[in-house]
Amino acid sequence: LVLISGEAGIGKTRLVEEFLRATGDDARTVWGACDDLVTPRALGPFRDIARGIGIEAEVRTGGATAEIYGVLLEALDSGLRPTVAVVEDAHWADAASLDVLKSVGRRVERTRVLLLITFRDDEVTAEHPLRAALGQIPSDVIVRLAPQPLSGEAVARLTEERPGSAANVFALTRGNPFLVSEVLAGGDDHVPDNVLDSLASRLTHLDDEVRAVVELVAVIPGRCERSVVEASHPGSASTLAAAGERGFLDHDEHGVWFRHELARRAVEETIPPDRRRGLHRVVVGALVTQGADPARIVHHADLGGDIDVLVEYGPLAARQARSVAAHQEARSHLSRLLPHLERLPMTERADVLAEYAELSHFVDEQTAALDTGGRALDIYR
Repeated sequence: LVLISGEAGIGKTRLVEEFLRATGDDARTVWGACDDLVTPRALGPFRDIARGIGIEAEVRTGGATAEIYGVLLEALDSGLRPTVAVVEDAHWADAASLDVLKSVGRRVERTRVLLLITFRDDEVTAEHPLRAALGQIPSDVIVRLAPQPLSGEAVARLTEERPGSAANVFALTRGNPFLVSEVLAGGDDHVPDNVLDSLASRLTHLDDEVRAVVELVAVIPGRCERSVVEASHPGSASTLAAAGERGFLDHDEHGVWFRHELARRAVEETIPPDRRRGLHRVVVGALVTQGADPARIVHHADLGGDIDVLVEYGPLAARQARSVAAHQEARSHLSRLLPHLERLPMTERADVLAEYAELSHFVDEQTAALDTGGRALDIYR
């Protein structure tokens, strides 16, 4: 019994397919799959397998469950060649299928059957029925495989035709093969539709509290301080643990972050605009209270539509950037203030325009420099 586990997109099915391709005609191959249904099909994957070996009727009308197990195991072990039976996505298995898995697993050592089980380990929590079922199978018949993400070097080989993009693709995907292939197929940093669909499906399985925390962290690029999460979700340790078990977030005592930047962007895009703005305002409140970096405060104030905070912290963020000669970034901070200058006293309004003009000159945006410089002179006069 071979257990192949890992997060979505890590390559479990591909590994099985490549193994079976190498096996060729040396073995009989049958497949079954569990589906993410509101009410799973009873014996769904093993009915698929029974169909593949020609005993579907016997399994469907086999009477007592113990009789079905016997018929199925005998059919798998028959024939001239050994059998490879694949059960995909066992994290969605129904209770009856788990009973079959336990029964077959306890007897598989005395057969010519290789049973391959794939499942998402981030969906299988400590209390998940699959974990209990596997615990009743003798450990000496189980082989565990956990495909690993692609290395940075592997991603570089895959992106040879896109010079300079390897580091960015790896940062977005952390080497997840599905995400890498989708980004390469898209040709840019836009979140592919397949990724959005996959994440949206997984989000629907989270309870309200876990989803709320995942969405809050999704609007924060990079690492999010634990204190920001605690500010709106006190006592969030168990919630973060649940989000980690479901494969969305990692965390330590100081911070919380998405395992894949592409996944963070995908979750962020699934949040309705009004709720997304509200989440940015929540983050602003926490960051202001904690005296965080002005640049981060400005980012969330701008996206959350908190103009008062934007006007207050925008000049601070610009001066901070300019102090280290980051002229483009300083200009970007001030550009966010331009539509809201009427909220400033006249002298401060002129100062912002004059500084924006000077920064525009530094980054060779001379038309903007002349325009805003002239507006500043008019106010000074």
